[in-house]
Amino acid sequence: MLEALPSMDSDPVERRLAAILNADVAGYSRLMADDENATVRIVTAYREQIELQIRQVRGRLVDFTGDNFLAEFSSPTEAVRCAIEIQQVLRALNANLSTERKMQFRMGIHLGEVRAQGERLFGTGINVAARLQGLAKPGELCISSKVFEEVRGNLDFRFEDLGEHEVKNIPEPVHVYAVEVPSEQVATDRSVTRYRRRLAVLATLLVLVVAAAVTWQSSVELRAWTAIYLPRITGGSVEQELGFVTTQDGVRIAYATSGSGPPFLYVLGWGTHLQLGLGSSLYGKGAVIAAYSAERTVVRYDGRGFGLSERTVDDFSLDALVADIEAVVDTLGFDRVAVYAMSTGAPAAIEYASRHPNRVSALVLIAASAGVTSSGGLEPASAEFNGTMELFRTSWDSDLVRAVMVQALEPNADEAERLVVDRLLQVCCTGPSIAGFFTAQKSMNLTESARRLRVPTLVVHSSDDRTIPIVDASALASVIPAVKFEILKGLGHRDTERSPRVIRIVLDFLAKTEGDAPTD
Repeated sequence: MLEALPSMDSDPVERRLAAILNADVAGYSRLMADDENATVRIVTAYREQIELQIRQVRGRLVDFTGDNFLAEFSSPTEAVRCAIEIQQVLRALNANLSTERKMQFRMGIHLGEVRAQGERLFGTGINVAARLQGLAKPGELCISSKVFEEVRGNLDFRFEDLGEHEVKNIPEPVHVYAVEVPSEQVATDRSVTRYRRRLAVLATLLVLVVAAAVTWQSSVELRAWTAIYLPRITGGSVEQELGFVTTQDGVRIAYATSGSGPPFLYVLGWGTHLQLGLGSSLYGKGAVIAAYSAERTVVRYDGRGFGLSERTVDDFSLDALVADIEAVVDTLGFDRVAVYAMSTGAPAAIEYASRHPNRVSALVLIAASAGVTSSGGLEPASAEFNGTMELFRTSWDSDLVRAVMVQALEPNADEAERLVVDRLLQVCCTGPSIAGFFTAQKSMNLTESARRLRVPTLVVHSSDDRTIPIVDASALASVIPAVKFEILKGLGHRDTERSPRVIRIVLDFLAKTEGDAPTD
């Protein structure tokens, strides 16, 4: 993607320094000639993941045309880190494809002045990035010496000096460095562990210093930033490895594993993001996952339509949601797994356990019912519910519209915590996926499936839960043949899962019951 001349329209031209990432698909013409439809489907799916990775670091996808994309970053460090993470994610996605269908991107990054006119970018810096991309091997990254000088003390990647190269339409030779993409199977939160450890103390001190310089009210953005991005710098309390699997109906699902011990499948249902979610209060700021990972091999996944999983889906039926679980469990090869579900994750978990009793060692249902009777206080069959779903579907980009969901999820949160949840919802969901998921859930009633359960089951609920009333949890527990029902007081809907007492109840229950065989 080379420089074009700015148009003569009325938009002013702005000059600024930027890190430019230019990338294209190696062998794209051959892929298109072999199977045009399959190639278009794959590149469309990959674009979704690429755009998501870029947005995570506040970069901007300038253009994505055919096999080529251009992105702009304010920081060369974030540009290189983002490019490496993209390559790792794409490597994992390619693992599910045959050799002839694998799609590998060549990438180049240059730091230089660009001219911006509206959403478009122009300038020699873009041309240099394009030439660097042409020097990269498939699946690899090349950077200019300007980028190397900025990042070499910040990133713990290996750099190979390729020397100076004469490149087309650039008057001076370009000094090129190749960046080694770490050989892990997938992008993991450990890909820059040593770098993050070195920065951990510095980052923490920086946050404390800045926090001391502002008032509590004016530090909302700071506290939100700390919750979202500090775990990415320090590595957080959970080290995880990501993988991808394809379901029977052809949907790509992302999953993550952490910890060690007996397998523990975590089913949340919607609104998840395996990489960014740990900084959110929706995951107890990582404490819930960390607690279970200390004693178990925890498996989480982003359900279809959310997070790192495939977004462009419209089937959120019970069969489809169970297919997500089946694909993850089968891929990891567990003989038996404890299944843990929170809230709207319960229907899929109950149905999976009902269908596969010999694969489930125990079932844990937190703040759940046999079917969704409310969503943020809205009755599913009501005109208000339908209107809200349509608003989500068409206007999810609106801060005011997302605020409705944030209020439903975290009614007692302060401003900074709401901002954290809002930013998670921006990157993990689309309006159609939110509306599609909840519209499908409103017709689900798992009462008969719960009656057929033949695995030890724990139901935990708070009598103060306003989202799913205690009467609905009691109705669920009453039809399960082998159930332990724990009723707590003083906890909200999402607070139940985050309670240290509940975590201990769950771990003790699993330790006592997992050896039991399925009942007849």
